[in-house]
Amino acid sequence: MATPAAPSTHTVGPYRLIGQIGEGGMGVVYLAQAPDDRRVAIKILRPSVVGDAHGRARLAREVTSLRRVRSPRIAEVYDADPWGETPYVVTRYVPGPSLREVVDQRGTLGALALTRFAHGLAQALVVVHRADVLHRDVKPSNVLIEDGEPVLIDFGLAQLSDDMTLTQTGWLLGTPGYLAPEILYGDGPTPAADVHAWAATVTFAATGRGPYGTGPAIAIMDRARRGESNLAGVPPGLADVLAAALRPEPSNRPTARQLVEWLDVRLAAMPAPVAVRPPELQPSAQEWLVPHGSTAAMAPLTAEPPDEGSRRWPRVAFWLSMLLLIVAGTTVAPLVTGMWVVCSGWVLRTLALGSATLRARRVAHGHRRRDETLCAILIPWFALRTSLSSGISALCVAVAAASFVALARFGPESVETPALVSAGVIAALAAWDGPLTRDVRRGGRIVTENLPRSGLAFAILVVLLLALATGLFAVQQVTGTSYAPFSG
Repeated sequence: MATPAAPSTHTVGPYRLIGQIGEGGMGVVYLAQAPDDRRVAIKILRPSVVGDAHGRARLAREVTSLRRVRSPRIAEVYDADPWGETPYVVTRYVPGPSLREVVDQRGTLGALALTRFAHGLAQALVVVHRADVLHRDVKPSNVLIEDGEPVLIDFGLAQLSDDMTLTQTGWLLGTPGYLAPEILYGDGPTPAADVHAWAATVTFAATGRGPYGTGPAIAIMDRARRGESNLAGVPPGLADVLAAALRPEPSNRPTARQLVEWLDVRLAAMPAPVAVRPPELQPSAQEWLVPHGSTAAMAPLTAEPPDEGSRRWPRVAFWLSMLLLIVAGTTVAPLVTGMWVVCSGWVLRTLALGSATLRARRVAHGHRRRDETLCAILIPWFALRTSLSSGISALCVAVAAASFVALARFGPESVETPALVSAGVIAALAAWDGPLTRDVRRGGRIVTENLPRSGLAFAILVVLLLALATGLFAVQQVTGTSYAPFSG
């Protein structure tokens, strides 16, 4: 791998180089002074990373996206020159050691520091993902510790190396032990892959090793593919969160936002400091770290994270309310309700395809303002592409519920309502979990992720759905059941 040479003039563009502070797979990092006298970090990129004119254009697009991301939890991108003789990227200088250096030299993090670290790193991912950027290489050496808080570096830049393959023993686009299983199988990266790497990095902070042990890279990657993580030594409550984030199936992992919410609960329940000391007397790094093997690092925290049921109850309540609404509608107008269920599934499929297309474009080309407009224009095309699967799903819904609807229409009056209730439940299940319904569930997740976040607003939404369902049941008792658009 070619190493970028330090410019002989000791300047890069308008920046004066002070000294080398690091070197990685993408290039060499220098401490530099900006024209306004700020200290910045300059990464001089390797030729294999920048590539030809296409690669330089891609770098320019990525930097345009990354410069809009601002957070104390990340080393923001300030400037770049993709087209110069010496291509470089300028980021905020973080005067602190990496997590790997901290753990190697001083030991693993104690219980409070570990939770703070996990919380801060999850906050960094929330900011990055909100900008539709992926990191792809979250690992201990890419997390710096500044004033006891984590700062994520190189966010979004790792994807510039998409075309790079195995360049040296054990080195890939990402680091074995931190790469998500789906990446090892050849799937494209998603925010879930960053969440997996977050969990692996937090495991290192807690234990001094990755979740898949040590040894040859191929053995580590094989354990990752099998989901054979080892969280021994992680505080029990936090271990549950890490286990969820290390699940082999990406769709089963929590989002970065969920991680922040869970860790908010843990931090709020942890004991506060006995006294507030002046800044100059705040604990040093040695005080919030503990040596390897110390039992203090393994002591369980007082607050347990929400269990699986408490994490899922809002969306469960929403979808149960929707199920009750479908059942109520079926008792009033089964055929119309069936058509509404099928059309709703079509809309969710279209939403899932549009969202996936938008994310793929931003991964490949960076964040551009016209992306949302273009995807909105392409909605009819997305709907056309999902029409076949929606048609097959409609047939399955009709076949599943037809016998119960026929029984309600032509059977004894006493079985009409129970038969229609059964038809509504079966139709909803067939539309949600029948053949070719994976994109329906993906679209459903997008809907639930955009539901009101406040407890009161969400409770009002659920109450309104339940009230509507109750009203439909009342209408059926008064007017009976209509089999429109058919009659007789």
